[in-house]
Amino acid sequence: MSLLDRLKPQPKWKHPDPEIRAAAVTELEDADELRSVVREDPDPSVRRAAVKRLGDAPFLGQVARDDADEHVRAEAAASLVELASAADEAAAEAAVTHLDDQKSLGAVAKASPHKGARQAAVARLTEPRALGAVARQAADVQTAMHALHALGDPDELADAAINSEHKDVALAAIEKVAVADPSAREQFQTIGTRTKHKAVGRRAAALVQALDEAEAERQAAAEAFRQKQI
Repeated sequence: MSLLDRLKPQPKWKHPDPEIRAAAVTELEDADELRSVVREDPDPSVRRAAVKRLGDAPFLGQVARDDADEHVRAEAAASLVELASAADEAAAEAAVTHLDDQKSLGAVAKASPHKGARQAAVARLTEPRALGAVARQAADVQTAMHALHALGDPDELADAAINSEHKDVALAAIEKVAVADPSAREQFQTIGTRTKHKAVGRRAAALVQALDEAEAERQAAAEAFRQKQI
């Protein structure tokens, strides 16, 4: 380093005090400098401040996966979720491809204004609880149904039948429960008692009645057979 370089004032984002660095980062405009802060600054609060200033989806995805601090990783994931609701639909879809966190993907699926981003988010969901949350809470009915189609966990399906914001999704959920276990009388009763949708309650009651009638027929046939043996 030359003498002239040594005499230059040090930028505040390189100051020894992390509070001063964090404050300085909020005024940084240069993306390369911001990325440098995220890569090199030892203080997580400074890295978080830099992450908030970045709109670089691939870089944010790397930070969300690899940063040593969980709060920095969460901040990067939150920035990606924000990008997935951006005005530019292509940028929104691109942001989703760099998200791995199931909760963040669920947030995109539930609330992004972009159909492509929502679909991409659901396609990357693998955990039953995350899929179930989207089936219950997604603002868009098609997105909720998309999540339901990917869902196989019986408890999450029952929860969707009870709590989904969309009647059609709730009805589809109880049908999936019935296909998975046609004899799930107790589960049908629970759904019928707790669901917020009258149509689902009626369907649950019909399933319970069909099971009761089948059981009554079985018992009657068994009794008739017993009487013949006397």
